[in-house]
Amino acid sequence: MVRTRKIYYKKLSEIAEDIAYEVERLLKKLGFEHARIETPKPNMERSIDILAWRSEGIEKKIHLKITVDADNLSYPEINDLSGFSKTIDSIPIVVSEYDKKIDMNDEVVYEKNNIPVVNVNTLEPLLKESDNLYILSKKGDYYVRIDGSKLRNKREEKGMSLGELADLLRVSRKTIYEYERNKFDVNIEAAEKLIDLFGEDITRPYRIFRDNILDQLTYRQSEVDNKLEEAIISFLQKENNHVFHAKKTFVDLLVKQCKESDKKIMIGIEHKRSSTTLEEKIEEMSKITGIKDLKKFVVMGKTGKGIDYYEDIAIVDVDTLLKKLKEIKRTEEEE
Repeated sequence: MVRTRKIYYKKLSEIAEDIAYEVERLLKKLGFEHARIETPKPNMERSIDILAWRSEGIEKKIHLKITVDADNLSYPEINDLSGFSKTIDSIPIVVSEYDKKIDMNDEVVYEKNNIPVVNVNTLEPLLKESDNLYILSKKGDYYVRIDGSKLRNKREEKGMSLGELADLLRVSRKTIYEYERNKFDVNIEAAEKLIDLFGEDITRPYRIFRDNILDQLTYRQSEVDNKLEEAIISFLQKENNHVFHAKKTFVDLLVKQCKESDKKIMIGIEHKRSSTTLEEKIEEMSKITGIKDLKKFVVMGKTGKGIDYYEDIAIVDVDTLLKKLKEIKRTEEEE
């Protein structure tokens, strides 16, 4: 039984690697720099994390989690993906081959905790924001995204009332009203009738970089691991920073200085309960030097000698970290 399980996990790892290879090839083709920031582990949390960014024009950051079956992602993994993404403004995407052991369809965006989930074939149109990507799958049902303002204009052009359209679709007037406010997605049967009536241009394509995905993400804060983390978090929160405590990545704390700020901070902390060593945290952080709006710190558990640098990573003791964080906040206020 144990041997069978090991073979199963090895097979999952091989499939995940194949998917990751295709994803990395696509990212390069689309002009994204990228780095793997986590590798699969021999347990149920089998996924590969890739952080990608492109600085051309408005900076775009995405955090991809590669897995074989999206349904196998654990709550801590999804929670970390949501918190990580929301704090540093990276768009989260899960790339998978299956959902609940069923092949995922091309040109369909599945959703898990408001995070888009696609197969590798759909990733390219998703990142290109294709006009043909408007079908959603949520909780086992399929929907079509409809542009509410276009629907209302088309309805009024045809002289139809809310009630008349509601009767035609066999739904309530309130449902049509919510369609026109973009509050409800439309089931496939109703969407087909709407498209027959008003044309395909009433659809609302999935715009990954323009749909306010980050505003919809929710997550829970994890408990602190030690007194050093607790002291740093307490200091940051007193300074009105937004702080996320990560559990399943190489980094311990992610910080956004204020809601409108473009300054983000990544902090790795040396402590006994961490699954990665100080050296490993530094190595992982060094992979993402191309992200311009991200400051990186690694905090030594014992009192050090102030500050040292490895590429753009500041290696500090806790007192120096707090001093540097105050300097960053003061610079932000002056700007």
